[in-house]
Amino acid sequence: MKMKYTLLCFLILLSGCVESPTQEKASFDDIISEDIIDGDVSEIVEDTFVPPPTVSITLRIGHFTASGFFIEKPAEVSVPTGGGWGYTQVAAKLDVPEEFKVDFLRVMFTSDRVEWLATDMSGSTTVFLDEELCLDTGLQCNDIVPGASESGYFETGGSFDERLAITNVHCSPTELPYELTITAFVVDICYPLAVIASEEAHITINCVQKD
Repeated sequence: MKMKYTLLCFLILLSGCVESPTQEKASFDDIISEDIIDGDVSEIVEDTFVPPPTVSITLRIGHFTASGFFIEKPAEVSVPTGGGWGYTQVAAKLDVPEEFKVDFLRVMFTSDRVEWLATDMSGSTTVFLDEELCLDTGLQCNDIVPGASESGYFETGGSFDERLAITNVHCSPTELPYELTITAFVVDICYPLAVIASEEAHITINCVQKD
């Protein structure tokens, strides 16, 4: 029974959802003997190496409507007076090579700003950019990265073949005005080990005080 269980685990590890463009199985159909090679083997390897395909990613700022359309908006987000927050959304559009399966792609969003939220008994929050200053209040402090999320590449329903990945982004009132840079990249989760499948893309949001 133990041997059968071991064999089953081994077979599961060998199986994947699809052949990976970045982890193709080695082929042994064409074996070149050293005895018949006249020259540097490294030159042959360099000449025949084909880099794996990658997904291209572009970012836009705007608003995703209930009807499935993404309406682009300016990069400037107004923050209301009196401690309110401003909001926008960032959409990622991918150019996916045929080697990938879009349902197994995930877009990872993050930004270059970390905030600490101190919450009092009434539920009111104060935003700090330093953890120690937040803890000095004696209140519970939680860190948050504006725009940080993981999104699938989903069909929007706004057009026949439109797919997007979307994240929500906020601008807090602390130390306005400031620039907030959103970074996104694609991960292929098709295999037992997820692999990064794109370069990073960046877009900058300007957080300003509402007039």
